[in-house]
Amino acid sequence: MITFKRSADFELIRSIMIDPRLFDAAADDFTGSSENWEPRRDTGIWYVLAFDGDRLLGLFALAPQSNICWEIHTRLLPVAWGAIAAAAAAAVVPWIWANTPCVRLVTICPSYNRLAIRFAEKAGMVRYGLNPQSWLKNSRLHDQVLLGLSKD
Repeated sequence: MITFKRSADFELIRSIMIDPRLFDAAADDFTGSSENWEPRRDTGIWYVLAFDGDRLLGLFALAPQSNICWEIHTRLLPVAWGAIAAAAAAAVVPWIWANTPCVRLVTICPSYNRLAIRFAEKAGMVRYGLNPQSWLKNSRLHDQVLLGLSKD
């Protein structure tokens, strides 16, 4: 059974976020190295750990844009890739509705990251816009796809 827990264990959060199998996909040209990267310690940000029983699957990072509209980012470890990741994404949404004031979830994905876009869409998110040439990766500008999901 997949469960979720908000965490302020910044060493664990950091270890997930800088995992070499995840870090580069989420980094842009200004992120810097994983050795120097630190999670934001803003108390408004929710780092929500995902578990399957006792097994850590990764985390969802939630950053309020307003009281009711929150941005979500996913960092699921390879142990969760595939069907477990899909189940975690499906389960975290009702958890968010039940445990936060959020009624609108949004995310942004670089247009070249088709896997992340497809993952968000399979979780129920719908494309609502495009932010042109707003992501710099490998010295090249990319569009960002805007996706969102509203409660009910």
